[in-house]
Amino acid sequence: MGITGRALWLDGYSVWCSRAASVAPSTSGEFTIEFWTALESYPTSSAAFINQRDRNEAGYFFGLDQFGFLRFELRMDESWRKCVSSEPIPRFEWMHLAASIDTVGRMSVYRNGTTIGTAGPEAGILQLARNIDLLIGKTDGCEYVAGVFPTGVVNGLLDDIVLYNKC
Repeated sequence: MGITGRALWLDGYSVWCSRAASVAPSTSGEFTIEFWTALESYPTSSAAFINQRDRNEAGYFFGLDQFGFLRFELRMDESWRKCVSSEPIPRFEWMHLAASIDTVGRMSVYRNGTTIGTAGPEAGILQLARNIDLLIGKTDGCEYVAGVFPTGVVNGLLDDIVLYNKC
């Protein structure tokens, strides 16, 4: 159980991964994202563990804010829906994180198998950003300090990232 092999180390400003939209995992009306992480610090602004979104029109985001609260956001019909954890996640410790949306539109976030946030249910049609690259460790369109340093990058380790087409 837990970490095996090598984890991806994200330094909080210059390291993240992207996957071309044409080969990114495809999601449907229900899906789950899960991975292991150990954070070193909270980001300067919201940072995505994983996201594939056009900031205004479609997609999803699973990340954390500058205070360490998990945020799972997705576009349903004509609006963005979000689920926020009830507590910040700790730093300097390995943990398993997950986010899911089920067939009735209930969104949930988990830490080590325990639900720490829910929203919904709220019916609607999931609007996916199928033509946008998938990013791991960085928020799409985040602000830059001095035009060089992005503020929406995760600082910590990520391992065993999985996206399932079921809740």
